Amino acid sequence: MNPTQSIASSVQKSPLSPSEDEYIDMIDVIGFLWRAKLWVITGIVIGITCAAVTVYSKKPPVYVTSLPITLEVAAALNPDAIVAKFNQFIDRPDLKAALPGVALLGGKMPFKLVSSGSNLGLEVSRLSAEASGDEAMKAAEGLTIAARALNKKMTDAAKSAESAITQVSHGADIEADFAKVAQMQASDEAPVKAKLFALESKLGQKSGMRPVPSIIVNAGAVSGTSVGDDVLRLLGALEGKISAAERAAVITEYSSLVGQIRAIQAKYVQPINEMTAGMASLSAGIIKSATGDLGEVPVVVVDKAAFKASVAAGTHERYESKRTLFIALGLILGGMLGLMAYGVRLFIAENRERIQKIFA
Repeated sequence: MNPTQSIASSVQKSPLSPSEDEYIDMIDVIGFLWRAKLWVITGIVIGITCAAVTVYSKKPPVYVTSLPITLEVAAALNPDAIVAKFNQFIDRPDLKAALPGVALLGGKMPFKLVSSGSNLGLEVSRLSAEASGDEAMKAAEGLTIAARALNKKMTDAAKSAESAITQVSHGADIEADFAKVAQMQASDEAPVKAKLFALESKLGQKSGMRPVPSIIVNAGAVSGTSVGDDVLRLLGALEGKISAAERAAVITEYSSLVGQIRAIQAKYVQPINEMTAGMASLSAGIIKSATGDLGEVPVVVVDKAAFKASVAAGTHERYESKRTLFIALGLILGGMLGLMAYGVRLFIAENRERIQKIFA
């Protein structure tokens, strides 16, 4: 047999060509989908139902009214910063109470500040169409009044704080008082600490070691204790070199001195803490006053003339709905879920005995 006949014979003996394999695989897939049709349909129904509930409760179809605005701001902020601050403002719980006539959408205020380059516009959403634009205008005006009222409240509070700062700075200088109290504490502690350091020196001479004050930092840790002593370390170095009576006398003297220092420190804890807190609040007030950042919110004011022109042209309102998108997602995800559920059921049915053996 020549080589050509051998190749032809081997081709004839091959079981199936690639196209035939693909054809059979496609038949298997179609058969699988047909057997899973009830599961897929059930999944699609569930997915569409969930999507419909979501779209009508969280993202209902709305009519969006666009209002041209001018802006009142205290600081020169870029458009993105203004939008961020506006979003913080409309999320405030007290704003909902200040605008009881404005219908919420998904639990949120129906306002949105949009930025287009350097231009800003206000959008007000409603569940029903409004050809006149009066309701959107009324809601926007209420928003303007609420923002101005909040800014006035914060400005008045800032003025009161500045007045208090002035009164404190003229009537009682906290920093000077703090320095006096700290000096008094140091003066009361000085004679007791002198005795403590004398005890350290005596132990240092006997042990041949130098006392280490607490302000010396070694390997990232502070040596000594908060009262600045190194008695215990030196006493440990004298282990076996002094008598028990001498050791007891040192410990008694050390305990007495440390107790006196602790008592002096405890006496000054409360006034020092109070003055420290006072200086912290004073510093915050001074910084706030110096920077002029009073936390004011953007105040949007509708350009009535421009809005009336857009109403007359019928361009002030648009219909916005995410229903189609959500339904499509529900259909796709529901179908996939049904198909997966059928596949799991089929797998369990075919491997029931093996699964039972695993959990037996």
